[in-house]
Amino acid sequence: MTRIGDKAFADCTSLKSITIPESVTKIGNSAFKGCKSLKSIIIPDSVTEIDSLAFLGCSSLKCVTFLSHTKLGAEVFSYSSRITINVPSDCVDYYKEVLLEEFHDRIVEL
Repeated sequence: MTRIGDKAFADCTSLKSITIPESVTKIGNSAFKGCKSLKSIIIPDSVTEIDSLAFLGCSSLKCVTFLSHTKLGAEVFSYSSRITINVPSDCVDYYKEVLLEEFHDRIVEL
């Protein structure tokens, strides 16, 4: 599998954490939208792109870890809870540039 498709896990209420396989390079639009039990996710360096609204409304999401530079679509974390976004030290400026200002104080250097 190289792609998690649009709305692939949308509204999956039992999903609590995710570790994306290294084979995945793209996460589609609204792929995890409305996963209200999702608390954490690790995005490996193989993922080069996450489409818009991928984690829309993940109200329990507390921790997202990016292992490299990933192109992000619009409002990837809209209507999500107060999350910590862990990023490699050389990517902090990039994530501050692409994420909404409300997330800037939640970006933590790995």
